[in-house]
Amino acid sequence: MSNVRVRPAVPADADACVAVLARLPDHFTPDTHEPLRADVARHPAWVATAPGDDRAVVGVVVAERRFPAAAEITVAAVVPDHQGAGVGTALVDAALAALAGDGVLVVEVKTLDASAGYEPYVATRAFWAARGFRQIDRIDPLPGWQAGNPAAIYVAALGPTRPASGPGPTPRDRGGTMTDIEVVEALYAAMSARDLEALAGLIDPACVITQDPALPWGGRHEGHDGFVAFAAALTGAIDSAVTTEAMFTADGDVVQVGRTRGTALASGAAFDIPEVHRWTIRDGRAVAAHFSIDTPAMLAALAGG
Repeated sequence: MSNVRVRPAVPADADACVAVLARLPDHFTPDTHEPLRADVARHPAWVATAPGDDRAVVGVVVAERRFPAAAEITVAAVVPDHQGAGVGTALVDAALAALAGDGVLVVEVKTLDASAGYEPYVATRAFWAARGFRQIDRIDPLPGWQAGNPAAIYVAALGPTRPASGPGPTPRDRGGTMTDIEVVEALYAAMSARDLEALAGLIDPACVITQDPALPWGGRHEGHDGFVAFAAALTGAIDSAVTTEAMFTADGDVVQVGRTRGTALASGAAFDIPEVHRWTIRDGRAVAAHFSIDTPAMLAALAGG
């Protein structure tokens, strides 16, 4: 994780918090800037600051206390060059701990629903799912939101809301687990952000990853060290991004179908080729994955063809 400090925000942080949103135009439109400036002064808020400079804000979370036992996280943002290093997790953890200590039992988050088809929010939804939030509703249109932006409503429980004498939770409730597809979505978001902290929590220590050994990063890779070696070989050969076109469960596994697009670093050749990934998830962690791509096409790109 980045060596940042997380602390409660003060009104003097307002300009720096607005500057964080300004660096995230895919997620925060300009009309969100002034409301944040006011919210930092009147609602509980936390900031992450850069090492050695307590005024250099690199992330912000704001919570609005709606009722004595309920709150909403209205803003959660981290500047691009600090994403994927656990800063967002540290901010949200600090906010949830403070809210729980003040008697809050349920926390809500609103974000853009998957039905909008807007790629930048795939990682956002996966982030909240990985933090223990679960989607309970979709509202379209949501009052106050621009038309065509369906809202996904997520909630997380910070404590029990039913008497102990009531019916007990189901095994799924006790585990607080994600669905297998949610786990895989969180894996892709963590890989895209190069969030090693999140990946370590989503990959089983005995996980086995396989890919065509004809590829420089192919072969069989076992455990966390194997995954790190696989990722290092991959990113040392290509600069790529995966776009998911379909994801479904089949025969107990999660199958992801999409395309990988990018550039071969040595040759400079661009590529856009189909891929299929098959994940085996057990108890909320990946225990196996096999990555299939159009190997001849990738080898041609690596060779500069």
